[in-house]
Amino acid sequence: MESKFWPELIKSLEQLFEKKENYDVIIQAGEEPNVQEIYAHSLILCCQSNYFRSNLKEKKDIFKKSNISPRIFENIHRFLYCGKINLNVENASDILTLLTTANEFELNSLVKHIQEFLIDNQKEFIQNNAVKFLENIFQSESFELIQIIVWKIFGKLQIYYLKKILF
Repeated sequence: MESKFWPELIKSLEQLFEKKENYDVIIQAGEEPNVQEIYAHSLILCCQSNYFRSNLKEKKDIFKKSNISPRIFENIHRFLYCGKINLNVENASDILTLLTTANEFELNSLVKHIQEFLIDNQKEFIQNNAVKFLENIFQSESFELIQIIVWKIFGKLQIYYLKKILF
């Protein structure tokens, strides 16, 4: 007989995340002068992400991620421990940054979840920032869901402008 104790396990991991005890990696997120140190456990990072599994092979006490803001990294960090992600960010462009960061860390289930969130809840943002999306989302096959939406937007725009020109 198999028993499941997922809630207890998740609660323990969340406590480990919050207490920041017995960490063996310090991640420096952000650029000077806004660098924030985030304390982590390499075992958790490596179990959750192929990116960290590859990049933490050699024993490093400090891991620098200057291309990611501390707020975005802390959100991803919580996800790695607890499976929770906050998509109520300050502005919708932060969600795009969160999406590209999740992709960089090879968090495929999170990449899919964020795309679905954008499609279901942020269509107007996608339409208003279609060019910005184009700059970012065609760098990876992982963004297939959002690519389809952006192509549809551009198709509608082409039809709209053709009608204006022809009629």
